[in-house]
Amino acid sequence: MIDAKKSISSLNMWNVGYIQLPNDVEPGSLVTFNFKVKPNETGWQYFQCRMMKDDGTLFGIPSKSVEVIVSKR
Repeated sequence: MIDAKKSISSLNMWNVGYIQLPNDVEPGSLVTFNFKVKPNETGWQYFQCRMMKDDGTLFGIPSKSVEVIVSKR
């Protein structure tokens, strides 16, 4: 995940834990993830994901970075 300055940030910035794959996925296959996020900061934020192995090694192509405007409720 990346923060508003487009720096790598922790998962805690978005209050998202690790999201498990629903089943084994073959290379080149598609999977849809549905989850909620709740950023800690208001204003413009950037959201981007990447796959991670059990040992913490990142792999694959990161998702498209999405700009999100966060306001207080």
